[in-house]
Amino acid sequence: MPNATLSATIRLHQLKYYEKTGVPPVSRGMLMCYNMGSLDDWATENSILDLEVLKTYLPDPVSNPQPAMGYPLPLDIALPMFRWGVLFRDGQMIRLLNNLSEADLQDAIRFKKTAHYRYEVQKSTYLQAHYLYAGDQLRLEGVSSEALAEAAALLGKLHKSPQVTVAFYHLDTTAIRLFPKEKIREMLHRF
Repeated sequence: MPNATLSATIRLHQLKYYEKTGVPPVSRGMLMCYNMGSLDDWATENSILDLEVLKTYLPDPVSNPQPAMGYPLPLDIALPMFRWGVLFRDGQMIRLLNNLSEADLQDAIRFKKTAHYRYEVQKSTYLQAHYLYAGDQLRLEGVSSEALAEAAALLGKLHKSPQVTVAFYHLDTTAIRLFPKEKIREMLHRF
């Protein structure tokens, strides 16, 4: 395949510490700008996208005159468009429930809201084909269009490469409902 371009996923710690972690032998990297928090810690607000955590991995824009955010490879950008519920039992994270939303937890007989995006199972039940026990806890995580636009703006200021591919993970029918085409176009214009 003479026209093929080999690319690898680059995690945020690989961006910041590439001297220690090494650089994969590929033509380009796809910087994974999600899954940056402690998923299995109940106290985590949002492990999918935390802008303050993201900033700690990115170079200072003033001292970064290089393309690709100072990384030795050209970088593309992957941004999150997914949501999930993180299920905890007896203080331990046991499962992710994809595309879980607050609307799925409105039955007050089965679920009780205990804090912002936090719920407790009141009555053992099935949810998305998984059995939940009374006392289980759920933390809802997702990405708002505002947070995603802010992440795109931050990354766009740092990304000085003339060409960039922006991937949205997980771009499906649920994401399209939450992020209309106009919002996606606005985010792309930041690069």
